Amino acid sequence: LFCRFFLGQDPKEVPVMNAAANLILAHPPVWDEKGGSIDHYYWYYATYALCQMGGHYWTEWSKKLTDAVVKTQRQTPDCAKGSWDPVGAWGEDGGRVYSTAILALTLEAYYRYTRLVR
Repeated sequence: LFCRFFLGQDPKEVPVMNAAANLILAHPPVWDEKGGSIDHYYWYYATYALCQMGGHYWTEWSKKLTDAVVKTQRQTPDCAKGSWDPVGAWGEDGGRVYSTAILALTLEAYYRYTRLVR
């Protein structure tokens, strides 16, 4: 979905974009280590895609993203404070630096790119 925006496609003209946005919205960010729902890479691109969609897609996703990510940021008084634990599909491979970098970038999605389709 995100790539379709960069290809210049508009959800008003390409119905599959709305279907893709609905599919993404049906699988929101949930921080559940035991359930295997943590996927920083998916959250990153889904966030950019739904930010581009705007409207209810963005507001619903953004709230769920905030609930999953901001609340799980480390608050301990040690060197890990402000980071995220390296868990989930890619966190274990990338480590704490990867997890923290991609989740920080994910949270600032609406600052990094302007809307491509209005």
